[in-house]
Amino acid sequence: MRPSWLTDEQLQLRDMLHRMMADRPGTIEQLAELGIMGATIPDADGGLGFGLAEAMIVAEALGRGRSTIPFIETSVLGASLIVSLGSSAQRAAWLPRIAEGRLTIAPAFAEAMVLDPTAPRTTSFAEADGYVLNGIKTPVRFPDSGLILLNARYGDGISLHLVAPAALPLGARFSMIDDVPGATIELKACRLGPETLLGQPGKAGPALREALEAAMVAQSAEQTGIMAHLINATIDHLKQRRQFGAALSSFQVLQHRVADMMLAYEKAESMATKARLQSTGAGGIDRRTSLGAAALAAQGAQFVGHQAIQLHGGMGVTEELSVGPAVKRLYALETRFGSVDRMTAKFATATHGMVA
Repeated sequence: MRPSWLTDEQLQLRDMLHRMMADRPGTIEQLAELGIMGATIPDADGGLGFGLAEAMIVAEALGRGRSTIPFIETSVLGASLIVSLGSSAQRAAWLPRIAEGRLTIAPAFAEAMVLDPTAPRTTSFAEADGYVLNGIKTPVRFPDSGLILLNARYGDGISLHLVAPAALPLGARFSMIDDVPGATIELKACRLGPETLLGQPGKAGPALREALEAAMVAQSAEQTGIMAHLINATIDHLKQRRQFGAALSSFQVLQHRVADMMLAYEKAESMATKARLQSTGAGGIDRRTSLGAAALAAQGAQFVGHQAIQLHGGMGVTEELSVGPAVKRLYALETRFGSVDRMTAKFATATHGMVA
């Protein structure tokens, strides 16, 4: 059945990506060949000029394919910050390369247990020929990307820097839970040139918050894609496995478990769809919807992932099946752009005040 909220062009995009991801995860080269890596980049900068709605369609398809391509990090978060804050020289240098699939961006926001990108502990101060940063960023996903996006406290505000990895002191390297590469960056009086700064020093906070919410909304679509894969894989497994002479899918208690998985998926998908529809309107997505979509997707993904493993039994945690790696990917997404719970709590406090 055709979703009534998708235009003909969006439906074609979704179907094309679903076919591409049917057998194996796509590659950056495949997405770039179709122009997908430049989906949200304006036409004038070499992109397709699409909006967040199309980015969510891409993210959902990548989720179904269990892809680890840094599409959201690069094309949603990074590209939007370059568009909103970058100089004409920065836009010309970076945006066409992103659209062509020749440049990816890795956000370096995590600071161990500090999971709020809008409240970094890393500090930045100006000197005659640039800026000096101090702090520790860990874990940094995809540390060998073309550019590392650093956030730092500058006075009472936030500064953002885009820096080539070669100019940064990369420390310990490791593998993340979803098997993507990770590293630690130890910024000890690290000097960066003025050309690395995005926008004005200490003035990037509002743009960063807006970009983070867009990235989390896109991530909610990716999570629903992974949830859809897990539900389909679980149903197939229950149909094939037999016990007491009958298929597991015939047992009513297991049918109820799958129904609960579907309910969690539909709740997350409905909220993501609401955010997608709002993104095409004049007012854009309000914070209640964006954070609601992120929160419901995170909660639903955790529930669906755990149920999928339980219903697969011991083989659910092996690498032979797609279930185990898909659930590990869901774990990795929980803190990809910071803590959803923390951001939701901050919004609730700002809106309703503290509990008496």
